[in-house]
Amino acid sequence: MLSTKLLRRPLPATIGRQFFGSIGGGQQYKQQQHVGYRRRPDTSGQQLPPTIYKRLDAVADINHTDLARYDHRLNNRRPIRPLAPLDTDGRELLDELSPVVPLSYNLAAYANRSVTIEMLIKLGVNLVQIENTRPEIAGYILQLDFEADIKPYIEFLVNVCGVWPSQLADFITRNPLIFSQHMDDLNVRLNYYRSKRFTKDMIAAMVTNCPELLNNTTKYVDYKLAFMLKEFRLSAADIRQLMTRCPNLVLLNDMAYRELTFIFAEEFGFNGDEIRSILLKSPELFLLCSKSHKSHRIVIKVFDLVHNDMMISHELLTKFPQILMKFRQSIESRHLYLKRLGRAQYDPTKPLYVPLTAFYELEDNEFADKYAKTSVNDFNCFCKSL
Repeated sequence: MLSTKLLRRPLPATIGRQFFGSIGGGQQYKQQQHVGYRRRPDTSGQQLPPTIYKRLDAVADINHTDLARYDHRLNNRRPIRPLAPLDTDGRELLDELSPVVPLSYNLAAYANRSVTIEMLIKLGVNLVQIENTRPEIAGYILQLDFEADIKPYIEFLVNVCGVWPSQLADFITRNPLIFSQHMDDLNVRLNYYRSKRFTKDMIAAMVTNCPELLNNTTKYVDYKLAFMLKEFRLSAADIRQLMTRCPNLVLLNDMAYRELTFIFAEEFGFNGDEIRSILLKSPELFLLCSKSHKSHRIVIKVFDLVHNDMMISHELLTKFPQILMKFRQSIESRHLYLKRLGRAQYDPTKPLYVPLTAFYELEDNEFADKYAKTSVNDFNCFCKSL
């Protein structure tokens, strides 16, 4: 630890004079102000480059006369008057002189500048959804001309495909890449469906329910239809019925078809004919199972409740497969309520039969009045007690 004597030791006089003399004082500052910084800095015997001396001399040549002249010009400038209200021509001029909107992937920045964006908004297209789900398409849409690049496709969808004008906004929102497809290719794909005996109403339903269908080539669609026909043992009429109701199935890959067959055959225990019947009655159930692993597990839990707890046979489930898409909690609460009342009877050959449609088609008040024979308030109180 340092001693106090060491800390209080005074500095030598020579060091103090050198230090305080180097930083200058009030007298040195006054001298510099008086000479106008004409004195060159002390370089301790070192020579500076000639360019430095020239710049110092140029700064020092500015005298008080020049400064007074500049100050006089500033004082005699024209006073600033308040701006008068702009007329229409003035507003248009300012709009033309305004800076160009920079490149942006936010389509709202171009709402007042782009005719294409303005017309799409008038049609009701959800540009926010396009930006959130497909941000890379925002820049592509800005490059399109409405009259040349969009209007012909709208006329094609309405006049040839049979899409209702009220459904155009939803179609474009879900499939903005329709404008990147060549018109000749779209006509070829439409003729393919006609050759497969799809009617105009069927084609309109397919295109409306699955706008991305028109983006796929005829070779791809033909392969998928043939694969589905073989995998699920469908007929040509079954394919047309399935495509009209749920055309999204054709967009699944081959592995997804095999996984669906495995789920319904091995995990649920249905045979081939029952799987085919379920597919035709509720194709949305197949899409739900193929959507994600979480959705698949949810369907398995519902099946376990209906088949093992409620004792519903595979034969009866084949007739009412829609029950597997209902929330498990809703089915369980109604089943327990009927069981408490002694009305949980799901065999169609016995009295007091309760069909499975009572679990997914009816509201709570209809279910309580028609099958439970109680008020909906009693049913709600029972649900709260669970």
